[in-house]
Parts: sequence; C-alpha cells; structure tokens
Amino acid sequence: MACNILQIGRDLPCLKGVGGIKSILLVDYGLLGALSVTGAELTAIGSTPAAYQFLVKAGSSGMEQTITASAENGTVYYDQNVTIQLQKLDKLTQVLHGPNYRPV
Repeated sequence: MACNILQIGRDLPCLKGVGGIKSILLVDYGLLGALSVTGAELTAIGSTPAAYQFLVKAGSSGMEQTITASAENGTVYYDQNVTIQLQKLDKLTQVLHGPNYRPV
C-alpha cells in the first residue's frame, strides 16, 4: 500500500482555527416549561422563552468540565462551569436589563 502523503504533499494547516467562547445565550429557566429529554439529549422545550445573547471578548471567558466516575456505584457525574466576563456594565444597561426586565 503506497503512502499517499509522499505523493501529494501537504500545506500548513489553517492557523485561524482557534477555539473559545464568542457569545453566551441566557434564558430564564423558570419560563422554559416542560422539557423533553431522549437519550440524554434535549429534544423539545415546552415554551418559547426569550433568550438574551451576550458577546464576550476572546480570552476572558472559558468553560471547564470535570468528570467524576465511581466504579463502586457504576455512576458518572459531569460538573460543568462557565466563566464569562461582561464588559462595561453601565447604569443604562442595568436599568434596561435589570432583574425585572421582560421583553415586549
């Protein structure tokens, strides 16, 4: 069997393929209604609540996932933590998007 890489060569891979969090969507959990889960996957949401998108700067946000398995119990737990840093929260933003803000 011939080694194809020697016959065709190879370019350098794209250097712009940097991962990270660009934005985060937040939804009021209490407004979701009944959730349908099939095979550990969310398949349906009972209502259509408003979602708010927050853009974040590259490098100032991240996600960590810790997996804890127990051979004795036969269980696996996933602990996921998202850290975001919101930029420039001014007085107008606090008034418009305070805890009692609801979209029209």
